[in-house]
Amino acid sequence: MIKATVMQADEVQFLLAEATVKGWITGNAKQYYENGVKLAMKRWGETTPTNYFSNPVAAFPSGTKEQLAKIGLQKWLGLFFMGLEGYADYRRTRTPFMEANGDLNPTTNLFPLRYRYPQTELKNNAANYQSAIGKLDKGDTEFSKMWLIK
Repeated sequence: MIKATVMQADEVQFLLAEATVKGWITGNAKQYYENGVKLAMKRWGETTPTNYFSNPVAAFPSGTKEQLAKIGLQKWLGLFFMGLEGYADYRRTRTPFMEANGDLNPTTNLFPLRYRYPQTELKNNAANYQSAIGKLDKGDTEFSKMWLIK
């Protein structure tokens, strides 16, 4: 038997909060959000203070855009150091927005969006490689948008 984690419980709660805010499912987005924060803190060995959500910085906001930003921030914090999950979610949502931070100027230093195909793909599967990169907006670069984020 292999013991492995496919998805963290806090990530599930944040995804449910996001889906609720977007109207894809019914439920209580605020409760999903708070559950996600508590589970993320617990996973990192921290206890959520009883008045944590009374703080305006952590409280669940009212506007849709603000709610998605708050969910994205807390999810990103919860997924920090969790392999590619945080990167993949940031690539999808762009929250928290950090591309204009220091040298991360979005007009000069683009954020990578995908892995490039390995050279062996070009060498061993040239026809399909050419077909695949023909569907990418910028060819086989890390800055092309793949189908998932178009």
